[in-house]
Amino acid sequence: MLKNFGFSDSTRRKTVASRPPSSNRSTLLSHRTSIFSTLSRASTAATEDDQSVSSYKHPRDYSQHRPSMSVHSSDSIRSAPLRTNTSLSALSNDVYAYRSSSISDPTSPALSQINLSRSNTSNTMMGPPSMIPLSPPHTPGVVDVSQFPAYPPSNAEKLAARNAMNQHDSTINVVYASDVTHDFERSLLSKTKKEYVVLTNQHLLRFKNQQKANQSLDLFASNQSRSIPVSPPSKIFTSKDHFMLRVDKIIAIHAVGGVSYTFRIDYVADEEARQVSSVHYTVDSSNDRLKWMDRLRSLTRVYLPRTQFVSRQDRLRCTERLSRHKEIADMNDEIVMHKAIFRYKRLKSDNSGQYKEIFLTINVALGKFSIYLLPTEQSDEDHIKNIGRDRYGLLALQSMILDGNDDTLRLKFRQVQADSKTVELATSHCEELIQDIRRAIHSLVPLYPTPPYQLVANDNIQNVRMLPMTDISKIDDFGFSRLLEAYCAAFNLNKARFNYMVDSTVDTDDGLSLELHPAHEINESSQVYTRYELLAFMRSLRHNTTFRKISFANVDLSEINSWSGKRDDGWTVTIDGGQHVENVLASELYTLILHNKKLRGLDLSDCNIGGSKSTHSPICIIGTVLQSKQTGLNSLHLKNNTLSANDVDALARGILVARKAIRELAVSGCGLDAMQIDTLLQAVYMRSPGHMKYLDISSNTNSISVAQVDGIFRRCNRLDHIRLRSCGYLPDPMTLDLTKLETLDLGLTPLSDEHVLTLCQWIITPSFANIKSLHLDGCGLHAGHVRDILIAIARSKNMAIHVDFSQNPIFRHTNHLPRLWYAIMQSYTPYSMGFRELEWDENSLQEFLDSLMDNETLVKLDLSGMRVLPSSRQSGAVGSDTIKKLATLLERNKKLQELHLSGGEDENGARIGLGKAMSSALSALAYNNVLKKLVLRGVRFGDVGITALADVLRINQTLTYLDIEDNSVSLVTIDGYRMLNEALMTNNVLMTLPRPRIDLRNQIAQLKEAIRELTLAENETRYIIANSGGSDTRRARLQLQIQVRSQAESAKERITSEVDKVMMAIDRNKKLWERVQAQVRLQAQQPYVPRNDYADHMMNDLNDTISMFGINPPTLSQDQRTPPSDVYASVPWTSTGFSDVDYSTIPPRSMSNPGTPSEHSSVGSQFVPYNHPYNKPDSVM
Repeated sequence: MLKNFGFSDSTRRKTVASRPPSSNRSTLLSHRTSIFSTLSRASTAATEDDQSVSSYKHPRDYSQHRPSMSVHSSDSIRSAPLRTNTSLSALSNDVYAYRSSSISDPTSPALSQINLSRSNTSNTMMGPPSMIPLSPPHTPGVVDVSQFPAYPPSNAEKLAARNAMNQHDSTINVVYASDVTHDFERSLLSKTKKEYVVLTNQHLLRFKNQQKANQSLDLFASNQSRSIPVSPPSKIFTSKDHFMLRVDKIIAIHAVGGVSYTFRIDYVADEEARQVSSVHYTVDSSNDRLKWMDRLRSLTRVYLPRTQFVSRQDRLRCTERLSRHKEIADMNDEIVMHKAIFRYKRLKSDNSGQYKEIFLTINVALGKFSIYLLPTEQSDEDHIKNIGRDRYGLLALQSMILDGNDDTLRLKFRQVQADSKTVELATSHCEELIQDIRRAIHSLVPLYPTPPYQLVANDNIQNVRMLPMTDISKIDDFGFSRLLEAYCAAFNLNKARFNYMVDSTVDTDDGLSLELHPAHEINESSQVYTRYELLAFMRSLRHNTTFRKISFANVDLSEINSWSGKRDDGWTVTIDGGQHVENVLASELYTLILHNKKLRGLDLSDCNIGGSKSTHSPICIIGTVLQSKQTGLNSLHLKNNTLSANDVDALARGILVARKAIRELAVSGCGLDAMQIDTLLQAVYMRSPGHMKYLDISSNTNSISVAQVDGIFRRCNRLDHIRLRSCGYLPDPMTLDLTKLETLDLGLTPLSDEHVLTLCQWIITPSFANIKSLHLDGCGLHAGHVRDILIAIARSKNMAIHVDFSQNPIFRHTNHLPRLWYAIMQSYTPYSMGFRELEWDENSLQEFLDSLMDNETLVKLDLSGMRVLPSSRQSGAVGSDTIKKLATLLERNKKLQELHLSGGEDENGARIGLGKAMSSALSALAYNNVLKKLVLRGVRFGDVGITALADVLRINQTLTYLDIEDNSVSLVTIDGYRMLNEALMTNNVLMTLPRPRIDLRNQIAQLKEAIRELTLAENETRYIIANSGGSDTRRARLQLQIQVRSQAESAKERITSEVDKVMMAIDRNKKLWERVQAQVRLQAQQPYVPRNDYADHMMNDLNDTISMFGINPPTLSQDQRTPPSDVYASVPWTSTGFSDVDYSTIPPRSMSNPGTPSEHSSVGSQFVPYNHPYNKPDSVM
């Protein structure tokens, strides 16, 4: 007997030539229907055993847009992707996309050993870690994809596919047949059978032999190819015994590993119960297996529009699971789900060391940020035991491989602290699943030129445009928050730990800036970000290329800086298109700077990085990117990081040849010597000094080149900020006259009497009119020097500046103090002054507070870290007279809007500041209607001070910023936060209060220790009672210990929630303010209609007159009335706020914690100088 049937070339050509044109040739996109010829006579088939069936041209064939790639032999059936012809990663405008890597020949070694290295992926593993390229990575060519099909298909295309499927059901065509060994009827005693199996376009039929098949089907009457019309489509001219399964019930067709000629078909056996069964087919050759799978897969694609095997119960369970993780974008949208076969191997139980292949039916679901592998019938515990993990982040996807031979899709996921894991799924929807995954990821990273994964598949799967799921241009942060949440899902992190702010930039209208702040401490988590948290944030910045300024200032990056990447770690960072870099931070900075073409500013101040002499250090990488001329970075802040000689050399080279001239450079406290500073200044001087606006070379060496700095002053005509702290350099007035400085920092530079005189002479010149900030801290100034400088500033008429006199021995010469107090009392003071870390005696402090009471120009005052020397040596506390003076100042002063009274530590670690004594002075703030910002950080007044502030906040309606961090060493308890929360229930003004992380951490630690000690004492008491019989006193002591321990445990559990309530109240006030401001802006856009008080008075008299005669006055509508002049009058007010405020619908402007100063704070507000008549400034001489 013949083993199988085939087709001759002549028969195939006649079949194709005689085929009529399709009616829907121009509309069908997603499903290609194949019309197969019928079987020839047995004698003809015997001579043409190895010929294959050829498919006709699809009504909407896309082969003209891509190179022809046949997965199998040239005469095999070419099947179109069901809904999708996939993969060019479309850009956000869906016009151009970058081509991903693909496989050109399935028989090539690329399928047996896939090379995951490519130049345009985010994880390139190639080359030795020997050097960093000075040129940018290779950018893939831009391809016009407007001619490629889009995903998902339109409704018209879906309708055309269904019509084609219905037309396909109208006939029965024999597609293929051969001898097959199968295990279709499974039982305990049954064995495999060898039968003659016939594949039609609708069914799989089995016969005892070929002759029986000929008799039953009766399709061999002539040599002409023909098809049999069927009505209804489900009926076939054979007995029930010959029927195996329907093609439209097939779930997956996939090869069985380890067996060359065997493949497996998973199908739905019971449609009502959705019971899944399987059958194994074994044929005589690998070529025959290839033909069987190719024809079966081609037919199953035709029926995919109705092969949704997911039951309603499975969908409900999936909805519940995704809702639990908040992964459903819109409850009205249908969740993407596919039935699939999960393939894995496990050791056999016979201790042979061999593996057994297991096939498990699962449901694959896509959430906003994750891929879920959900059970169908098993419990969750058994399901997790079998598959190991049922949730993977979308952005953890490393590669997708579909070789095209069967329905097996290999997904490789990166894992945290583990090797990457490959998940094998077999489903007839494999191509559609690829497109769904690609579209979900594309919606998260639409701005990045290349996808964060590798796709290995044929061109007909890759060449597809992805239609965006959301329009990120309508999102305030252009999708950065969603992207960070997606990376948190990939790394299994808590997004609430991230503390950052997104705001608009000053230099451009549409630019955005991002600032990362220290981490939120949640559930006793780490005080600093972990390496994976930092990596998630870096990756989010990499794939969101919208920010012009990025700041990591004061964030410890040492975790990621000390992380050496490994090639077998899926999350190991490597440079796109360059050599492998072991330093993870260096690699992330390289890719971030290189691919974000909008990036102009990068702030890495106080990040605890550097110190490495390697040429692959993060600072060297920044210089390397600048040398590549592929970035517009022109602002670089590296303050208080250790720079090596290689770092300085790389930076200097980068500054010298950068595409954009450097505008801001801060290298203060970087451990540079005079020669290294000269190298950087020389690079700035030679590149384009006219663009330099900000320069900070402070705290490196006190022997810098005077000629170089003078050259900067003379050549950098746009320089407005320069910091020369501890540099040993003093510019002469003639040099300063050439500048337009706004900030001059000469701190920690000793100034003699002659230097102060020279400085005062420059202050009264016109060039001082641009100054906004003058720093003279730590310059050895006494009270006479301070007074002379204040008088000079008063003469200059430039009062809207900040002057810092901190860390100066002002009280060294007491004979100058009276004239200084008189100058302050007469308002010869600028807008803002700083007197931080000064040593005060109580008499001088009282006189200073007295002089401030009548001052009318000072708006901001910083007295942080004051060290008060008590008048009585027997007591170390601040005297009551000093506290009374402070209370009087807080009550009487009508100009001071910002006051800093923070504590600190001296050189021995002892606490300094006003302490608990100042709590009694805070009550004066209840009736202060001027002060807006009060900083009491580190004062440590405990619950006493918190209680006083709570009483103030119940009355005060002016204070908008309050900082009470670091005020407890077992002093601020849950009772203090509870009182503060109660006060904020009636206060709608306070909008900024930094989260008390230090206090909360200290209190939890104290409670833990107390619980431990109480537990030990309780156990000891129990032991004594048990062994000695006990007494009433001991039993009472035990009950007291139990009660105290229970209270401590309750406080430990609830203190965090009390702090959260405080922060929620602050957030409520912020949103309230934003709503009021929105109403103000709305009213400002409306035409102004002045109120006519006389007309209103006359109308009231008229209404009274009409009422006297019993006539009802006309009622005016709201639109006819003049709007009130007070914006607050139009907003319903209650004791707890605006009654109709829906806080959940108000989008927050920033993602920061309440500790970040808001735009409504008094910080940074413009000051209108007080016009004081300085007729006789010499009167205070």
